[in-house]
Amino acid sequence: MKRGFTLIEIVLALMVVAIGLLAVFQLFPSGLRASYDATAETRLAHFGDLVMNAIRATAAGPGTDWTGENAFRDDVVEELQNSGYAVEHVDDPDEFMEIPYPAGQRGTDEEETVRYNLQVNLVDDDGDGNPDDTLARVRLRVRYGKVGGVEQVFYTEIYNMKAMP
Repeated sequence: MKRGFTLIEIVLALMVVAIGLLAVFQLFPSGLRASYDATAETRLAHFGDLVMNAIRATAAGPGTDWTGENAFRDDVVEELQNSGYAVEHVDDPDEFMEIPYPAGQRGTDEEETVRYNLQVNLVDDDGDGNPDDTLARVRLRVRYGKVGGVEQVFYTEIYNMKAMP
């Protein structure tokens, strides 16, 4: 009596192994995408946190001019640029500026670029049609990677405590 496997048994065993490997290999793209998204969200959160905290600190500073929207915006943007954040105000809410991020990475890879839209506006609190010197609204939209990549929106209101009664 001969011992061993028939050709049909070997082919069936190879088919079972191939189907199992195919299922495992299909997990890789979704795992890589999840890893990319997590990295992008972390970088966006870090960038947004840095910019928003710098804006809050600048607005609370003694030299910040709250007397007009352009003066306030210019003070905030200038302080950000002096602190090493090369960001600027954008009037059009659909226009995005680009900045290499993390800072110092000057690669040409599109995925090392943060696209942002920063809007800083004083708010008319009393309804007279003129922005007041007590409240500013800041909105920062950031995108990471290719077009259609991850996007986050950061929003805050900053009160001028020096002008409060």
